[in-house]
Amino acid sequence: MVHKPECLLRLREAVGPVVGCNLDPSHLFHQGMDITAVIREVGHCIYHAHAKDSLPDPNVVRVNGLIDAKDFQEIKRRSWIFRTVGYGHSDKFWCDYVSALRLVGYDDVISIEQRGPAHRNRRGIRTGREVVEKGARRPAPARVVV
Repeated sequence: MVHKPECLLRLREAVGPVVGCNLDPSHLFHQGMDITAVIREVGHCIYHAHAKDSLPDPNVVRVNGLIDAKDFQEIKRRSWIFRTVGYGHSDKFWCDYVSALRLVGYDDVISIEQRGPAHRNRRGIRTGREVVEKGARRPAPARVVV
């Protein structure tokens, strides 16, 4: 029921900070959201962050749109599929993701969830870790105070 920032913020307004965000970019990608903009919007509510990637298939999207409830094993027929971190979005995106999290004050665990069909779990996690660690080594952007 809470699938976008405005819903989360409305819920927090109603019940308070007992509710937070488990930031999972893979589900926001296929909704067409700008993940770093989402982080800026809900940064104070991020309680946990994932490194999880997904990618739309433009050929399927043109016919069936982005909302897709097919089984995840039907890779060729789905509008979007999970990808190994770094195989859906570039290393630059993941560097920007880690930097955006740090900029809003989130400096905790980033859980890598391997769901991409191209790699076995251990290999996919190792690959994802390398990509996320590259982002974590990049210096955090300076905070601008006006």
